[in-house]
Amino acid sequence: MLVLLAAGVAVSACGVARADDIRVQPRAVPARAIYDGVGATGLTAYDGYLVWSRYLPETGVWQLMQWHDGILRPLPVRPRAVPFDVSVGASATGRPVAVFSRCRVEPKGLVGVMPGPRWETASGCSLYQQSLDGGFPLFRLNRFGSRLSLTTPSIDRGRIAAVRYARSGGRTRAHVLLWRPGSHRPVELPGGSLPSCADYAKGCSLVGSRTAVDALSLGPVSAAILWRVEGPGVTGTGTGWELRTTTLAGRRSVIVQSGYTSGACGFRQPFAPTATRDGGLTYVDWASPCEQLQTSLARFSLQSLQRREARPMSAYVFGATSDRTSTYWLRGQLPGTPAAATPSSMAFPCVQADRHCEIVVTHSPPYRPGRVGPGHPATF
Repeated sequence: MLVLLAAGVAVSACGVARADDIRVQPRAVPARAIYDGVGATGLTAYDGYLVWSRYLPETGVWQLMQWHDGILRPLPVRPRAVPFDVSVGASATGRPVAVFSRCRVEPKGLVGVMPGPRWETASGCSLYQQSLDGGFPLFRLNRFGSRLSLTTPSIDRGRIAAVRYARSGGRTRAHVLLWRPGSHRPVELPGGSLPSCADYAKGCSLVGSRTAVDALSLGPVSAAILWRVEGPGVTGTGTGWELRTTTLAGRRSVIVQSGYTSGACGFRQPFAPTATRDGGLTYVDWASPCEQLQTSLARFSLQSLQRREARPMSAYVFGATSDRTSTYWLRGQLPGTPAAATPSSMAFPCVQADRHCEIVVTHSPPYRPGRVGPGHPATF
């Protein structure tokens, strides 16, 4: 029996897990260690450049780190109190850059079984770009307007996507915006499901409900969006996720994987998505079909609508990203048994020394076929 507590929500055992839970047998995943993963979270990569946030326990802040061609160095960026919402990609001229936000008010609180910052609680956020190959230094992206607060940005060949939040009547709603090179006017990409009150639900209120984007990755033809929905009409205990791939041309949005915390048994939470060149994506899949914790590297094809997964043997996946040739991931351990996991132990697990984390690279993950077809909505 597995019981995980996250964000104050009990995930209890044991009953019948949801129909989209698949059991993936563990297997050897060949990987080469490239650096110590202690304190690391939020991996992001492009063309051999790997960037992540590293926790500095002596000061209690997070620093941006870059690895390329075997060389590690801190980026010349002021640390912040929360992990960076950083994403690496190509500028309009094809040079490798990192984009991230700076906020007057940093996000407050964590959410999820694998907890991350609640970016919808931040305010006064501006976007910045940092060159990774010695080009232009850090500069603020000014074309978005000084009154527009934006977080979780991503960049691909000069196109930039980011998230803004609208608040009205006690409700918070996320909007995913896309700017093309030279344009000051964005287009809005489709989001995910919304909280709702059924006709038969007496006394139901949408006050306090919210939608948010926990992660965003922009690719050549699509965007990978980790959509979170909280409130009435959400499957499980009231917080759900929809990992979606959305095409930029036709703005077709497909649910890749849903996430939930069940009041009956188990949980599932996808995270760390990276949009791929074919319109699909890679991500990390965390799941508990009642009795055990499963962590897998996953890949979704938009053409076949098939999800494939590789569950490493004798290790857990605490984060991952990919570029054209490689999958980089955080490999670590959980001391004792997974049943002992608590919110403090699951939030940024590699901050804790007993996780024995390391950053590794795999060039061809041994994926096994999984479900074919789109995922379920997080609402009913």
